[in-house]
Amino acid sequence: MRALQHLHLLNRLGYKPYLLSFFHRGQEAAVERMQGVLRRLTREVVMLPAPMPASDGLIGTLSRNVRYLMPLPRSRGWRVSQPYESDRYPLARAFDAASAAEHLLRLVMEKRIDLLIIMHAWLLHYLPAVRERRPSLQVVLDLVDLDSDLFAQLFRSGGRLSEQVRRVVGWVTMRRLERTYFPMCDEFWAIAPTEADKIRGLCADRPIVIVPSVIDVDRVLPCESDGLPGHLVFLGSLFFPPNQNAVTHLLKTLYPRIRRAKAATHLAIVGRGLSPAVERLARQTPGVTLSGYVPETRPFYEDAQVVVVPMREGCGVRVKILEALAMGRAVVATPKAAEGLEVIDGKHIVIADSDDAFVAATLDLLRRPDRRRALGQNGRALVECRYSWQAAERIMAADTCLRHSVGGM
Repeated sequence: MRALQHLHLLNRLGYKPYLLSFFHRGQEAAVERMQGVLRRLTREVVMLPAPMPASDGLIGTLSRNVRYLMPLPRSRGWRVSQPYESDRYPLARAFDAASAAEHLLRLVMEKRIDLLIIMHAWLLHYLPAVRERRPSLQVVLDLVDLDSDLFAQLFRSGGRLSEQVRRVVGWVTMRRLERTYFPMCDEFWAIAPTEADKIRGLCADRPIVIVPSVIDVDRVLPCESDGLPGHLVFLGSLFFPPNQNAVTHLLKTLYPRIRRAKAATHLAIVGRGLSPAVERLARQTPGVTLSGYVPETRPFYEDAQVVVVPMREGCGVRVKILEALAMGRAVVATPKAAEGLEVIDGKHIVIADSDDAFVAATLDLLRRPDRRRALGQNGRALVECRYSWQAAERIMAADTCLRHSVGGM
């Protein structure tokens, strides 16, 4: 989503970039559906299958990953014919492909590329080869979150031993990757001030520009009704561990208390990736419906009177909160969920810093249509002002390295 947003922004500013991207198993149909859009937005599209590491238990995790916790020798340099730099970073191995290196170097060397925008830290292991051949190339790293920080948060949330081992390996190796490759970048684009501060702690001498998420306010219009009485909704990708943890806490703790106080309450959980255990819990909980993947989320916002976002860990910005605000819906969120958003508690959303406060705020909004309406109107106005295409265009044109003329991307 973030990459597609940037493609649209670059086009609106008069640039038509080249695109090199990966897709995972099972995404072939979605990639095919996107081809028309991507071709309109780019000069050339190269889509490559990403090899994904096997998922296994504690013994497999230890045997495959323990070497990444050991002290490492000095890097031996990078060549297409030699092992990848990602030999040192197990998460980056999910995006290894000799053809990717070949395509990237071809684009950089043959297409007069002046600016390289990298959309995830896991792709930084291709950077040494690019720097070797084009030392003067400007490189921007766009970050939704700082991966090492996310692993640390997930570790603190607890879990099975195999999960915790993976998180320790993830934290150690991603922090090593960040410290190694961040200095090779010329500029950073962060999704929010909170993420900019984290980047600054690792690479204080580089420009950091906050490029917010964008909502197309001309297409995402306010809901026409007040929603169905007592309806709540949670939306998000449940493959993302912080979302999974939020749904678990919602089902085990928050929603039962809300339903005890107001029996005619309904909760819709929308998103793919719910674990079997949490799915069983949801199906056993009265008043809960699961929808999995849906091509269009608007009907769920139309039905909801309150959008609930009980995140307790995570980074970046919750785009679903911005969607809800754009549609004029009242939102109850934890401080972690609202982190990075330019919202004011009580004016745009309600921020609840404890379980008691979250339950009380949700019940209060369900009982007060005037309060929901005021929050919805203020939230919509905020998105129009700070998170529209026009707002992001102004930032990219005036504050980023795009203010200098570039030949190709």
